[in-house]
Amino acid sequence: MNDLIIFDQIVKIAGSIVTVSAALAICVKPIRERVINKLTRDDAARAGICALLRKQIIDACDKAGEQDGLYLYERENLHDMFDQYESLGGNHGIKDIVEEATELPTIVIGKERKRE
Repeated sequence: MNDLIIFDQIVKIAGSIVTVSAALAICVKPIRERVINKLTRDDAARAGICALLRKQIIDACDKAGEQDGLYLYERENLHDMFDQYESLGGNHGIKDIVEEATELPTIVIGKERKRE
């Protein structure tokens, strides 16, 4: 008789465990899907921002080469853009062209530049 009571208790406990596990699975699945979707959207946004920054950095470096230097505000902007680009995980050889552009002289606003 005692064996039957113990078996009955084990079955009730096992049934409760299965019920709680099923309830958790039902609740966790939508949360998990939202988290995965958000991570995917965040990764896409990060990649998009990185691509836009790369384009802006390249354009700024090309402009610096054309005008044989950088205005101070362009130099600061280039540094800021590159810092953000790098923190987002971007590279693609951009560091080399930024270093090349920042080696150019600073153009002083309102003063005539000497041309060689």
